[in-house]
Amino acid sequence: MLQIVFFILKLILFLVLAAAAIILAVFLSVLLAPLRYQIETSLHERFSADGRISWLFRLVTCSFSYGEEGLKTKFGILWFHPFQEKEGVESERTEESRGSDTLDEEFVTAMENQTEKAEDSEVFPGPTEFSAPEQEQKTPVKQEDSFQGKTQSREEETSHVPSGAPEREKKRRKGMLQQAAEKAEQIKKRFSLAVRRVRKNILNLKQKKDSLSALLSDEKNKKTFRLLMNEVKRIVRKLFPKIKGAVAFGVEDPYLMGQLLTVLAVFYPLYGGNLETEAVFNENVLEGDVSVKGKFCLGTFAVSGLRIWRDKNFRALMKRFLREGGV
Repeated sequence: MLQIVFFILKLILFLVLAAAAIILAVFLSVLLAPLRYQIETSLHERFSADGRISWLFRLVTCSFSYGEEGLKTKFGILWFHPFQEKEGVESERTEESRGSDTLDEEFVTAMENQTEKAEDSEVFPGPTEFSAPEQEQKTPVKQEDSFQGKTQSREEETSHVPSGAPEREKKRRKGMLQQAAEKAEQIKKRFSLAVRRVRKNILNLKQKKDSLSALLSDEKNKKTFRLLMNEVKRIVRKLFPKIKGAVAFGVEDPYLMGQLLTVLAVFYPLYGGNLETEAVFNENVLEGDVSVKGKFCLGTFAVSGLRIWRDKNFRALMKRFLREGGV
């Protein structure tokens, strides 16, 4: 009985170890296996490009090409290509599309014939009766009657003018003066509050400047900043692709051409050894053949993160930053 129990426990332990090993292998493959990519482009009269993306020793691949026929893609897992279309299916689709195009052309011609018949019938319409509109008789108005009516209305308005009009005018002026004084006081209060806020912001900026200068002047912090810069450079060097080929480019605008050359000069140490560039002035030109090859791996970020996290001063700075909410 005990042997059966021990056998079951051993079996469960082996299953647990096997599941843990599978999980660890998947985790390490995702973390350490690089995602490789390769692209080759050509631009002379027409643009064409071929590329491939692979992962885990080409067990998962995705290739694409762009040319005169458009974009074509191909995806594969191991030796299977589930998203690849066969030639027979493409020919059937083209025949179906041609049949549908012929049906559409026949329908369009039939509709054009019907519209021509309808226009021919509308050219000679039947007799119609036209009835002349009756002219309305307008009664002229005399100018003398209108002038008398205006004078009477003015006399009635002057007769109904209230007697307390000047007092109301004085009250209205006093109310306007009070409103102007209240608005002036509000503007004064707002201006004083704005001045206080500006003073407070200036003091806060001065305090942050002092704390930042003290932070940068410390020797331990300098070492930590050097470590951060070195890790950033290391990540950029590993992730930046290898570029090879030759390119001729140019722009008619000399100012824009100068800006392009300044931007390219910044990245010249990264591509200058393998990529040949030729600047053409006063012309819009872009020709050449370029191949790009590189890889992307999450392990580079993980290793750099571990190196940075091992620094005690960096951990202390992070705790301070999270506790104080800033520098």
